[in-house]
Amino acid sequence: ELAYDGLPAEKRAKIELHFEDDQFDAKLALSAYQKLVYQNHVDVLVLFGSGAGYSVLPAASREGKTSFIFTVDPKVTAGQQSAFRIALEADTQATLLDALLQKRGIRRVALLSTANEAMLQYTKTMKEVIERRGGEVGYNQDFTKGEQDFKTALLSISQKHADATVVSLLPPSLSAFLKQRREALPKLPSFGYAQVENAPEIAASQGAADGTIFSGLALTPEFKARYRAKFHDEAGSFAGYTYE
Repeated sequence: ELAYDGLPAEKRAKIELHFEDDQFDAKLALSAYQKLVYQNHVDVLVLFGSGAGYSVLPAASREGKTSFIFTVDPKVTAGQQSAFRIALEADTQATLLDALLQKRGIRRVALLSTANEAMLQYTKTMKEVIERRGGEVGYNQDFTKGEQDFKTALLSISQKHADATVVSLLPPSLSAFLKQRREALPKLPSFGYAQVENAPEIAASQGAADGTIFSGLALTPEFKARYRAKFHDEAGSFAGYTYE
């Protein structure tokens, strides 16, 4: 909407925006696609999440629709005509994070992820980058969506003598882990990705998210101000990605 608002009037007059909420559900995404195409007659699609991509892109490709999708999973768009990914690549983010780990003398890392295509891609790439430079992944575990009990995981991380955690956890697992990590291993630093910016999760963490370092898109003060003025909320990396 911000990008649309910034277009000259003559260009805005040629474009219509239509919205459907798929709630990160693959079946709802396909239903939303069918409504947008057959009722609203859209030509271009913008999708969020690999689940929506796997569900919608084969049909969109067959029907000649251009699609942009926010995902770091390269398999989503493989072989799909006119489908383009919008994201900082997982290897770019892993390299940036690992440079910071090395700067802080962090050698042995614990990796935790939600069993989601994008989150697993982050973790897989992070592991490759760490081991390539001679670091060690002392703990690597994925968890079912919604998992909120990390006590056993934290015991294992402690026994493995990890220097830091890199978390690719989706809500509500992220805040649950950070709170439990603060209690069990208060001196163990955490790193992550743009999902750390999730405002409800930050609130749910009750301060445990403070100090977590994450990779994300740097936003200009002008963009933040425009976003705040229009949506009465604070912009995060995801807003920046889609705007770009």
